[in-house]
Amino acid sequence: MKKLQFKRLNDPKKKMKLVRITSRTEDNECITHVLKKFTYKVSVSEEKEPKTVAPEVFIKKSFNTRRRVEKFNFLVKGHFFVKQKRMLLKVDFQHTLNIHISWKHKAFSPKKSEALT
Repeated sequence: MKKLQFKRLNDPKKKMKLVRITSRTEDNECITHVLKKFTYKVSVSEEKEPKTVAPEVFIKKSFNTRRRVEKFNFLVKGHFFVKQKRMLLKVDFQHTLNIHISWKHKAFSPKKSEALT
């Protein structure tokens, strides 16, 4: 069984947009929760000649064999510039992916040799 929820928020006063997608999937082996979140905030850039900077990427993965839980977190933060009506706008963004897997049986995720064959 799969449940999916989609949420979109716009706040023109704060010049911010948020898109959030959550899903929950349950089968015989595990229960999986997935969260995808995209946040954008726009502001007028004070820089005349902006420099491109690579976004920051954060990855975290954890296993709890006693509780049979796997977690994976992926976060990207950064900004980019857009020209609109002779103005330079700076768009700060943050993209998030969180995956939480609860295994029902003692057989945890497959071993590497099983996954490769």
